[in-house]
Order: sequence, then C-alpha cells, then structure tokens
Amino acid sequence: MKLQGTTQRRIGASLLAAGTVVGTIGLMIPQAQANHVTPTVVPGNPDCSQGDDFKIDDTPTNGTHGSITITGADETDGHSFDFTSTELVIEVIVKGGNNANVYDYSPEGTLADTGLVAPDNKGEQQPQISHVTFCFGGTGPTTTTTEAETTTTTETEVEATTTTETETETVVGGVVIEADPTPPPAAPAPEVAAEVLAATGPNDGLLVLAGAFLVLGGLAIAFAGPTKELELS
Repeated sequence: MKLQGTTQRRIGASLLAAGTVVGTIGLMIPQAQANHVTPTVVPGNPDCSQGDDFKIDDTPTNGTHGSITITGADETDGHSFDFTSTELVIEVIVKGGNNANVYDYSPEGTLADTGLVAPDNKGEQQPQISHVTFCFGGTGPTTTTTEAETTTTTETEVEATTTTETETETVVGGVVIEADPTPPPAAPAPEVAAEVLAATGPNDGLLVLAGAFLVLGGLAIAFAGPTKELELS
C-alpha cells in the first residue's frame, strides 16, 4: 500500500520535530561533574600536612584498599578516579608526572569525592596517576541547633459580687410612706417602770388604781355613740 504525498510529508515533519526535541533534551541534561574542591598544584612528592596517611603506591585500580574504595579508575586507564571512605578524609594527594594535586577538605573532611586527577604536564596533557595518598581527619559536618523561646500567657477571671438594697413603700390613705430598709433598734425593756412600781407603797397603789378607773372611763366615753342634747324648758 502506497502512502499519499501529503501523508508522507506529515509523517516526515512529525519525525523531524520529534528528533529536534529529543536532541535538545539530550543537550540540556548536565554531564557528570566532579564535586571536589579546587586542588592546589604542589611540585615533587608532598606529604600529608595534617592527619594520618594511607598511600596507594601505584596507579589506583577499582576495589577496596583498607578503608578506601576506588571506583572509575579502570574506565580512564588510571587518569582519574572516584573514592568513598569509611573514615573522614581531610586531604588527598594525587601524584602524576613532576607535580601533585592536593585536594584539601578541611576542616570538616569528606567521606567521598569524584573525578580526582593529577595536574597537567608541560604539554598540557593529563598524565597517568603514579600514586595517591589519603590523609585522614576532619571535624565532621557542622550541625546548628536553634532553640525557640515559648511564652505562655495565663488569664485569670475575677468574679464581682453586687449587693442590691430593696426599699419598701407603704401606701396609707393615698400617702406613700417610704420604709427605711434598716429596721430601728429595739426599745430597751422598761426596767425603770418596773422599779417604780416595785417601790410604791400602799397609798401609792390606791392612786394607781384610781388612775386606771379614770382611764377606763375616758375610753368608754370616747367610744360611746353620739349623745342627744337636752333642751331646757
């Protein structure tokens, strides 16, 4: 079955666009970079300036050497290598040619690095590594602890007590009489009158009795009905 010209052109354009996208993505992906510090070139065969040393006295090869594990050396014919360590490493000395690269990881030290090389020779070519020295030490990663202050506020409720006085009013014959909410003090017992009666003799008793009859008579007259006036002829 043959494809029509328009269909062929559409398929070709789609493949071209897909190829362009894939190529662009490939360029955008970063290549593996060495994460080591910038080395210092030192002439001759320098020794560790700090820490205990462990030397691989040959071109490094992949494998475990004491507390150091080498990787990536076989793929580069001994021109570079990666390493991991079970102890903190504060310096690595990579010798090749007449000079050496000193990688300084002080003060913390490191447990791994990649892409370690010897310095370029006079022809600006990277020589094969002749031997590597690892210097152990370092303070380790620094951990910063921040303490947060906590402030607690306590609220206390105070209850207020209110006393209300109630006044009583009495209405008598249309007149409002306000009663004093405070009752008057009780009258003292008539001790004086009792003493007077006790001190009266027989003659004084008669006077008292006569006075009582007069009082009763007055009350009888006061409560008696109206009297008729007598006409004098």
